[in-house]
Order: sequence, then C-alpha cells, then structure tokens
Amino acid sequence: MIEQCYRTTLRILNPAANKITARMKGVRPGVWIILIVMLLAARRELTGFYGQHGQHRDEIADSIGSIGFFYGPPQADHSNCRVWYLRTSEKGLGLFTRELASGKPTLLQEWETSGASSLRGQSLLPLSPDDRFLPLVVSINAARGALAICEADSGKELIRIKEAGWTVLDSAWLTPERLAWLRTKPGGPGQPPVLQLHLTQRQPDGEWADMLSRVRLTNASCLTALSSNTIGWMDGNGVYALDLASLRVATLWSAQGNQISGVDYCRETRQFLVTCRDKSGFSLWRLEPGTDAPDDFSQLTSDQNIQSAQWMNHGEGYAQLTTGRLLLSTIHLSLL
Repeated sequence: MIEQCYRTTLRILNPAANKITARMKGVRPGVWIILIVMLLAARRELTGFYGQHGQHRDEIADSIGSIGFFYGPPQADHSNCRVWYLRTSEKGLGLFTRELASGKPTLLQEWETSGASSLRGQSLLPLSPDDRFLPLVVSINAARGALAICEADSGKELIRIKEAGWTVLDSAWLTPERLAWLRTKPGGPGQPPVLQLHLTQRQPDGEWADMLSRVRLTNASCLTALSSNTIGWMDGNGVYALDLASLRVATLWSAQGNQISGVDYCRETRQFLVTCRDKSGFSLWRLEPGTDAPDDFSQLTSDQNIQSAQWMNHGEGYAQLTTGRLLLSTIHLSLL
C-alpha cells in the first residue's frame, strides 16, 4: 500500500519538476544577475531596519511576553492607589500588584504548575480595612477552593485552609484582623448544598487560627460585616444578621412576596441597599433597621433590568447597573 502511494506521488511530481527545471534553464544570465542584486539589496535594507528598530522590537516583545490570562476581579486598596490581581506567569500563576501612578507591576508570589493543570477557580477577595492582608481563593498545590490569607505587601502566605470538595463563596472583614467567610459543597441526593461559616482571626502572637461556626446557614449570599461582632447576609426571602457572641440570628427584613436579588450595606450610615424582583420587574429599596424606632424601608427606584446596586461615597449615593442599557448611573440621596 505504501509503495503504491509512493509511485503515484512520483508520477504526479516528476512532470511538474521537469517543467520548472526547463523554465529555469531558459532564463537568461542577465536576469539571474538582476535577481541576485535585488535580493542582496533587500537583505541590506532589512538588516538596517532591524538594527534601527531594535528598541521598538524589544518593546513589542516585552508587550507580547506580558500578555496573560487574569483570574477573578482585581482588588484595590482603600485609597484606590494600588491594585492586586492574579495572572498567568512564566511558571504558572502569579500574584501581582501595580501602583496606579507609575503603572509598574510587581510579582509578589508565583505558584508553579504543570502544563496539564487547570487554573480555573482562582480569585482574590477584598483587602482588610487597613490594607495589610489579602485573602485569596487558590487551587495551586492544594485542594480546589482553598482559602489563603497573605501579606498584601509581600504576598507571603500566612495561613491556608483547605479541604477537598468545597468552594469559597464570599468573605467580609469584621476587623482588620478578623475575617468571616462562607464556603459550600454539594449536598446528598435531593439535598440542598451544605454551607459553612468560618471565622479566621490573627492571634496575639501573629499566627492565624480558623474556627468553624456552629450556626447552620441556608442559601446565604452577600456576606457583609455589620459591626466587629455581627455579620449580615441575604437569601431569597429576607435579610438576616448573626451576633457572633450569642450566635443569635435576627431577621432584619422579610421579602413578603418579593424575591431579593442583591444586598449592599453601608457601615457608616447603617443602611442596606436591597434589590427586589417581582412580576413587574426590579425595584431598589433603602433599609435602615431600627433599634427603638421602627425600620425605615423606602423605595428608591424601579426598573425592568436592575442588575446590581452598590452604595457610593460613604452612603451619600448609590450606583445601579441596568442590564438592558448597560448603563451605570449615580443618584445622590439628597436629591431624592
């Protein structure tokens, strides 16, 4: 079979090769001289161009070499002067920081991976209130979905909490040295997912310790710190708070027929920004849980396509993203 293919290929190529050779023999010597001179001149020009643009060539090479895939959203410090991000590096995955003024990136830490390793699932979480510590969800050299807390300046890992089968969902800093965070894993057949609430805290000797809370949560998301000892969260039915000292759960607001799709909390004003959904579309509400006075719950706006909303400028206003128009608008509460 192979010999037949070989002979067929020769029968096709031999006539074509003979025709090309015959045509080359018919070319006059003067034409060959002109072609050789043109090739030498072109080579000289290309060599000069290559030397003159060496710097630009190096810049292009550096730019191409710096292209990488990013994992998770970048995180900024509280002065908005510096950002941290995860990106592929020469060895695998790198934790980078960049000063916004200079634009110069710095590689803080690098994890080496094999060519077959997947880097999906890596992500950064918000920095501590004093910008000293950076939590990240990392799967390199660990069970998938492990949580690590690093020094923000050096990238050095201080603690890593890992257990196979879990996925980190959210986190909130109660204090600059105390982090509350959620993780989940699938439940059994016909069972809802399992949620765990963790508290990771820096000890007086500088070491970090992790504690699993005994409180059982269901469908919790949008974890937020209401105070140094109280966390809040939402599910589809309401907004809740947990006192970590007494482990008492309080219902701050019940949806009453609506479905909650998002919550943001401003610690300065002690107000929630609640996005609700019903048959007519989306609505945005301001919730200020009362202590002695009744709760203040008032509607701010409504729209068919509110995707998310967040407080801005220390609670003096908010921004909402409308998916239908991909529009980000800011409205100051003093104008309402």
